[in-house]
Amino acid sequence: MVFKNKAINKFWRFSCSFQLGIPILVALAFLTAWGTLVEAQFNDATAAKKIVFDSWMMWLTMSLLIYILVVVVVDRWPWKVNHYPFITVHAGIIILIMGGYVTSQFGLDGSVSVNIAGKNNFVMVSNTDLVVYATFDGDRYSKIVDREVDFFLHPPTEEKPVVLNFDDDKIEIIDFARYAILDNKVKATQDLQAGASVRFQLMNANAKQVQQITQPKKGKEAVYNFGPARVILGEAPQNPEPRAANQIFLTPVNSETVKYVIYHKDSEKIFKKGQMKIGEVVQTGWMGFELRLLDYLPNATELYEVNKINSSTPMTVSAVKIRHKDLTRWLALNDIVKLFGDHKAYLLSYQNRRIDLGF
Repeated sequence: MVFKNKAINKFWRFSCSFQLGIPILVALAFLTAWGTLVEAQFNDATAAKKIVFDSWMMWLTMSLLIYILVVVVVDRWPWKVNHYPFITVHAGIIILIMGGYVTSQFGLDGSVSVNIAGKNNFVMVSNTDLVVYATFDGDRYSKIVDREVDFFLHPPTEEKPVVLNFDDDKIEIIDFARYAILDNKVKATQDLQAGASVRFQLMNANAKQVQQITQPKKGKEAVYNFGPARVILGEAPQNPEPRAANQIFLTPVNSETVKYVIYHKDSEKIFKKGQMKIGEVVQTGWMGFELRLLDYLPNATELYEVNKINSSTPMTVSAVKIRHKDLTRWLALNDIVKLFGDHKAYLLSYQNRRIDLGF
């Protein structure tokens, strides 16, 4: 194809030449290699996607590649029969690139967790949101913030925090950990709506297990599965029925005492019940195990100490550091923290987005 205008014709010839095509292919090879190295460095495909494969450099390179593929096909006009294999190959590459773009922008890539005999209509995707609910009376909560955030590429700092402003209050996000190992600490709190926490020991002649479980809030169960038994921090059922595992229910009574109810496997009758304080021991009646109450907090909250590391592992999670008035604490991904203002209480969550499938 030849144009009468010399400048246009010169530009067209350059667009069809190796002088443009080879640098584009070299740039594509470089970005692909860089993305592979980033994935290996962070041990995380999401990091490679965010830093390289979804970057403006990659999309500019792919756009130039589409441009040159279109130009070299149009330059053969009028097409002959021997051109069609050439045209088909170039059209196929363009369709693949455009398909990748459509998938990236409009596709849904997430996970759905369904328990046995259960159901779930929500899919969890990698996008992250800051969600805040507010309440005046502690019972009725209203959503006041639902903001998409990408702290992976744009982390907040002490100097440039992400600020959530309310009428007479504000919450600041002042730090971000891409990959963090969480050291969980349980502390007593004055919040009467906070759940209880117990630290206990299960021991016999052959095994010894020490564990702490904390209710997410008052009235909500916390469960620990220990091989032949389940320890449940919460109310014992009013209508017992045969069960598939031995169970111990621990129920707060007051600031010093916990009620226990022990059930044996395949039995609806209570094996033993009573009350215990810190340091006391109860025989469970199976495999010689005894239960010792090591610590008990009637109202407790879980706090995280965050150790930042440089790459992803099965034990890591992302986390944000929040500041509200005099309180500073870390909040892990998909966890919730309760904050108290002068006139309202807030529930703040840093979470993966959940999309309703509609079925």
